[in-house]
Amino acid sequence: MRSIFIALLLGLLILPFLKTPMTAEADNGRMLIVVIEPPANFSATAGKLGYRIGAVFELKELSMKAVKVLAPKGHSIDAAISELEKHFPDIVVDGSEV
Repeated sequence: MRSIFIALLLGLLILPFLKTPMTAEADNGRMLIVVIEPPANFSATAGKLGYRIGAVFELKELSMKAVKVLAPKGHSIDAAISELEKHFPDIVVDGSEV
């Protein structure tokens, strides 16, 4: 129970204030989205579309992978999600952080 409390506290109070280069760039008008289980060709194709691939998280308990992606400047979250879903029909993407 204590570890759940610490994890929750860390997520709510500390992590939002940690600045990484990618979150700093997101603060400058680029939208940060998360892709779950990206296909093998995701990085190359998304890169050609102007997306920047960030941190990769192994979700071992779920046997899945999540990737932070920075949308091209000027894209809204909805536009970025629509564009990625158009190129990757089976993708799971959201405008939330892991």
